[in-house]
Amino acid sequence: MGKMKKIKKRIKKLIFNKTVRNILIILIIYNAFIYTSFYISAIKNNRIKKIFNVPQIKHPQPDDIILVIAPHPDDETLGPGGYIKKAIKNGATIYVIVMTYGDGYKIAAETEQRFDGSAKSMIKFGKKRRLETIEALGSLGVKEQNIYFLGFPDRGISPMWIDYWETSYKSYFTKTDRSPYDTSYIPKISYKGKEVFYSLYTLIKKIKPNIIFLPSPFDFHVDHWSTYSFSISAILQLLKEKEIGIPTIYTYLVHYRNFPYPKGYYPKGALLPPKDMKIYKTRWRSYDIEDVEMEKKKAILKYKTQLVLLKRLLLSFVRTNELWGEVPEVPLSPDTQYRLPDLLTDVLIDYIDSSANIKDIEMINYNKTLYMYINVMRKISKKYIYHLRFFIPQKDGAIKGIISYNKKRGMNIFISRNKGWNPDRNNIKAMAQKNSVEFVLPLPQNTKQILVGYDTNLAKKTRLPYIDTTGEFIINLR
Repeated sequence: MGKMKKIKKRIKKLIFNKTVRNILIILIIYNAFIYTSFYISAIKNNRIKKIFNVPQIKHPQPDDIILVIAPHPDDETLGPGGYIKKAIKNGATIYVIVMTYGDGYKIAAETEQRFDGSAKSMIKFGKKRRLETIEALGSLGVKEQNIYFLGFPDRGISPMWIDYWETSYKSYFTKTDRSPYDTSYIPKISYKGKEVFYSLYTLIKKIKPNIIFLPSPFDFHVDHWSTYSFSISAILQLLKEKEIGIPTIYTYLVHYRNFPYPKGYYPKGALLPPKDMKIYKTRWRSYDIEDVEMEKKKAILKYKTQLVLLKRLLLSFVRTNELWGEVPEVPLSPDTQYRLPDLLTDVLIDYIDSSANIKDIEMINYNKTLYMYINVMRKISKKYIYHLRFFIPQKDGAIKGIISYNKKRGMNIFISRNKGWNPDRNNIKAMAQKNSVEFVLPLPQNTKQILVGYDTNLAKKTRLPYIDTTGEFIINLR
């Protein structure tokens, strides 16, 4: 007891010590400033609608056929959920394609009862997420028969776009290389990129939408940007074959640094575009959903498996508006060049100052050949592999290809081609040039458009999803 009294006396002396007291005052003032700044920003966000000057899109019409493509259950509600509700009210027809059953979110699955981490339990978790989607979309007015679940693997969309076009990808979570769900659009469909492409191709051809919502190609989540890649390639091929009319395409953002800002439930606030996305020249569009905002919130709350960990993020999308981007085509007529910047912060944190971090992409269209350069932060290293991805829509079938380069192993070429194009592989090149990799790609006759994307990764075997990636860009060669 005597010791305790002495300790209390010392503490009292410390508090009354001028230096300690001043430090405490400074800390209190600093913390008050931080919290006040945060709440001021939140209040500003609640009022920002008055000065938020982004073009509004028109209301959906009764004859509109609207398609929403989502990587996972809940993305279709977070992105255009309010628009879906208003479209249904206005008499438009809504279709939704969900790429996966969300069966790779193991941390969320662990919050479920009787979860043991096995493949069976992940599949069971996927089935539960499907039912949540049907309930959420049902609350917005979407008919169950208008919802298509493709059954591809969660966190496996990008590997199928890049590495597993003709060979099967095995899900790390469900331990299968084909859909384990009887309710998937094509039961037991193989986990191959070409199967993803033709599933989307077939459904879009069948639905013939005039308005399409896709994930943003600049979304940080690997399933999101690669869902855009698969979707836009199917759309371009259908347009080339004149199977559909030219649709209006909007992209929605879910996973991005400091988006939505501020995080949390601010129903009087507005959804604002991230400032650093200006470099991509996205044309932003807004849509007022104040009259259906609470109905969107109710739909989001149907995703109970996600609320334990992500409730704050999910409710960040309940704002007075929804925000979508129109991604412009890159103009690259003959004998011209174009430089595409890439964010230096869209890379895994350990690789920011490395030769795997893409600074920008340079393209030159010369003599029916594309010369493309991946410019990186540091000198090209044999530790990394550099990929150029391309997709060329053709009347007699699409061409999908990838050119890989590693300083030690050299170049590797994969082309899934139709009978109409057989390139001389000696004319396809990849070579290192200090801080860049040059790719040379001769083009088929009469190529008007090409879809290109780039990524870097470790040259050794790894479970990293990719170190740095760009979304797919539509290059207009006319």
